[in-house]
Amino acid sequence: MATSRSKPLFRYRITRLGFHFLFVALFAMIGGSLRGFNLLLVLAGLLISIVLLQWRQGRHAIRQVRFHRHEVSGVFAETPMAVRYEIHNAGRLLPLWCLRIEDRVTAQRDVDADHSGESSDDPLPRPQESELRQPVPLIGSVGHVPAGQTRGMSVMCRFHRRGRYQLGPVVVSTTFPFCLMSCERLSRETVEPLYVYPRLITLRRGWKSLLPPRRGGDGHRSTGGSNEDGEFFGLRPWQSGDHIKHIHWRTTARIGEPAVRQFEQRNRHQICLVVDAVNRPGAPGVVEQVLEVAATLINELASPTSSVALLVADAFVADASPRSNVHASISADATALLERLAIANPVHLQASQDDPLARAVVDRSSQLQAYDLVVVSPRGFKDACQSSDRSSQQALSVWRYFDQRSRLAWIDVSSPPVRRLLAIDADRVASAGKTEEAGYVHD
Repeated sequence: MATSRSKPLFRYRITRLGFHFLFVALFAMIGGSLRGFNLLLVLAGLLISIVLLQWRQGRHAIRQVRFHRHEVSGVFAETPMAVRYEIHNAGRLLPLWCLRIEDRVTAQRDVDADHSGESSDDPLPRPQESELRQPVPLIGSVGHVPAGQTRGMSVMCRFHRRGRYQLGPVVVSTTFPFCLMSCERLSRETVEPLYVYPRLITLRRGWKSLLPPRRGGDGHRSTGGSNEDGEFFGLRPWQSGDHIKHIHWRTTARIGEPAVRQFEQRNRHQICLVVDAVNRPGAPGVVEQVLEVAATLINELASPTSSVALLVADAFVADASPRSNVHASISADATALLERLAIANPVHLQASQDDPLARAVVDRSSQLQAYDLVVVSPRGFKDACQSSDRSSQQALSVWRYFDQRSRLAWIDVSSPPVRRLLAIDADRVASAGKTEEAGYVHD
């Protein structure tokens, strides 16, 4: 989406070749005036007229340009992405030649909502302009656009690191026909955010064993026996976990085996991923592994038959930022969850500081009751419970509540059993955690 509505800006700059051209014209003009050589004066006038013709042609061409960037959705790190543009020639007679399209990709540093200049109700506030890093250009070209027609082009990008970026503004320029002047058109309406999600990893066979079992079988997902939120779908044989209230006694008596009523929405599995973004000493990049596992699970589980939520325990939890809330997917759309992972800010746990994971679970315990919990963490369950702070002691009762009901699964990304089911590239993530490069390239 555009961030502002403003008129396009036009800029006309003389190129280096144009300056050389004007220098020769000035030299010929001065020499002709001093020596009385009319031929030099004619040459100077000819050179200046060519520059004026370049300016008049370029000015007319650039004002006939209409350009549009296709809407860019989020992309996963290490996944190629095509940024597509459309160039339209609004002129009726003359074609457009040699158009250059330059877009910009700028990484953004995350700032707290209270200092971002926007309402604190926005869970993903945009950073200030002062928080933008050095932009990287994306450059493409279109050779010929006939009058009244549209031409498209694309630029391939690949981002190495997750985060929030900014696209734009787009600058369209032309130096046709003599390359003596660059005529540019800029529109700030092409500025829009871009989220780069954590890299996807490969899930090996049997990875679903890491998730908690569905409660109540297919006939009913809860043990309460209520069917208010489901519509009758059909009959099927009885399975372990089905509630007795769903037995269809007439069919059972006729076929001699238990049959239960099946409801259309009872297969909906509600899972909340709790991401532990606490850095461990001596393990650089381990939080990136956690975020990659969480992004992959969200990408796999988000569907019309599963409800996925996300709670990230990172630096925003300590600041009580709105970004520390539980974010739920809408049907199969998990964009909000992946965007939250893209801006996750790992925290270094201090000795005098409450555990962010324990604090997040205790503060959001009422919201977590409706979900089965899947904790993705760089540490084991015992390590997370060993802390003696108050939040950890309160969180222990929450863990026990879910564990006793088989509604808790703990995924320790550093444990060998988990690594056999998840293809985590430890060497690549460790090196990525040490580098400070911008993290995006274009092809």
